[in-house]
Amino acid sequence: GDSWFASVRNTVALKKEFGLYFVGDVKTAHQMFPRKALARTPADKGAWLKYTAKHKGVDIFALGHRKGKSRVGMLVASCGTTTEGERLAYAYTEDSTG
Repeated sequence: GDSWFASVRNTVALKKEFGLYFVGDVKTAHQMFPRKALARTPADKGAWLKYTAKHKGVDIFALGHRKGKSRVGMLVASCGTTTEGERLAYAYTEDSTG
């Protein structure tokens, strides 16, 4: 699979070598990524926790977002902001695919 692609190492390489910004889900390639800290994202669905760092001269953003009671999604990025935005209220319905 391609779950190895979203990592701090690849995010830094894309920015330094090609000038490309990157945002991706961290699944298996979590070296140098604050996975254990982000696992402590507050338990409320939709809650989030963020960390920022500079690695080899590249700004790195690490984000944990609560997807449910036991699941935290984790993102790595070389672009973005840590300014909290306006909370959105929306409703959704599940289709036949879940």
